[in-house]
Amino acid sequence: MRGFALGGPERRLRTDFADVTPGVAYRPKPPYASAEDYRTREGAYRDYDYPEYADYRYRDPAYPERRAGSRGLIDIQKEQRMNGVELEMWNMIVEDSGSRRAGLLASSRTLPEVARKCTTLWQGALILKNSLFPAKFHLIDGDTDIVDGLMKDEEGKHQLRITQRLRLDQPKLEDVQKRISSASSHAIFLGLAGSTVSVKNEDTTVQTRPLRNLVSYLKQKEAAGVISLLNKETEATGVLYSFPPCPFSTELLKRTCPNLSDEAIKEDHLVIVVEIGDQR
Repeated sequence: MRGFALGGPERRLRTDFADVTPGVAYRPKPPYASAEDYRTREGAYRDYDYPEYADYRYRDPAYPERRAGSRGLIDIQKEQRMNGVELEMWNMIVEDSGSRRAGLLASSRTLPEVARKCTTLWQGALILKNSLFPAKFHLIDGDTDIVDGLMKDEEGKHQLRITQRLRLDQPKLEDVQKRISSASSHAIFLGLAGSTVSVKNEDTTVQTRPLRNLVSYLKQKEAAGVISLLNKETEATGVLYSFPPCPFSTELLKRTCPNLSDEAIKEDHLVIVVEIGDQR
């Protein structure tokens, strides 16, 4: 009430405490800054970068935790850092990505068309004895993390050596199917011939040959090539099977590419199956 007129000396007011220092005059707040004012601050802030989600295969949340690796080799760590809303958005992206990929491949009639529509690619070579076969693996089903997490040799190169063969008899194929279903993670690729220019091997005893030679060899032996996989950093282990054209590989291929023509199935190709064990 400073400055308020209280009347003459006949009106007396008593105060117990009073501040006799000069007060601060009232100052109105400045108006809000205009859009032009904020443009001068562009360098002070950065847009929030949304995380780049890989194309993971969705699994029901009720899936046992020991099989959680089926969503990928590294996405479990990401999920542990998420709150409920972020996790729900993650699962929606995962499910949508898998459905979108399956929808794209479903209409494919030829193997080159499948390859063009696949967004995840492994490019390297398979080695059998003293022969190196450049190849490109196009992911048609499963987890993208497997490519970077396991499909390398001890030197980090994309060159995998076939060390065993699996006979294409019914009991063994049924066992592979069970392994795919029960594995903590898996991926299925369409394997086609790769470029010889991008693949080099320092071993002078190893000769580069076209992939069709490996396909013919496996068909003749009625067997699939088997490769043991190991990531020393994460201690993740797995097995890679390279199947030549056969009823079993055709069935795997047509799960996501049901409209492939009979002529396409007869072309030289491999169906690559990678199954990952539990990470401990």
